[in-house]
Amino acid sequence: MQMDYAEGRRPRFDVGRVIERTFGAIGGNAVTLLLAAAIFVAIPQGVWGVTQVRLMTTDGVDFGPVNFLTWGVGWIVSLVCSVMMQGVATHAAVSDLQGRKATFQQCLGVAFRTLLPLIGLGILVGLGVMAGIILLIVPGIILMLMWSVAAPVLIAERKGVLASMGRSRDLSRNNRGMILLLFVIYVVVSWVFGMVFGLFSAGAMAASQVDFLFLQAVILSPIAAALLSILSAAGVAALYVELRTVKEGSGTGRQEIAAIFD
Repeated sequence: MQMDYAEGRRPRFDVGRVIERTFGAIGGNAVTLLLAAAIFVAIPQGVWGVTQVRLMTTDGVDFGPVNFLTWGVGWIVSLVCSVMMQGVATHAAVSDLQGRKATFQQCLGVAFRTLLPLIGLGILVGLGVMAGIILLIVPGIILMLMWSVAAPVLIAERKGVLASMGRSRDLSRNNRGMILLLFVIYVVVSWVFGMVFGLFSAGAMAASQVDFLFLQAVILSPIAAALLSILSAAGVAALYVELRTVKEGSGTGRQEIAAIFD
């Protein structure tokens, strides 16, 4: 195989390699990713969970103007925090896959620098995919696969929003079936993860007699969301590196990957 690379043949897309790199990036940046997930996912969602529980009344949800404002502010904070998490995790994972170690401060700086472009990118991609799904579903899936690595492109290559979407389209070309397979695997893993957490929450509620709504909204859901955010961000970063490897690289080792980014 190494001889094929030396002769100029690029490696083929490998789902197993993407999964391996995903968990390798997580293991190599565990402290940074866990800290980011706690700050930008678990804590905000826990606070929001407390707010949601308090907004609930015995007759359901109170739809007064104050609560509408609270929901709106919560949505904005959630959006900003999720984008910050994506920025930190993507930079940490891509740097690790290049053989470099990025500090939490460096990742945080990148996340702040790309905050507004990532929000704009998320809005455009979301609207495009939603429109495609409303039309015939399949176009929405194709657009989702086409723009699947637009965020890592924006962060790692410092391109603009539209340029990142175009670059993602080019990188994903001829590999979208494999990307779809990866997304299906992620959905299955997320579903199993949710089932396990659901069983755990039911057991914890029975053992401690803690109110189920409070336990789910304030403790378990934030923890689950934090862990899944790490997995998804590292997975997309690994997918981006894999696509660049098969399109532009000469091998799958760290030195060959690093050479792509030079």
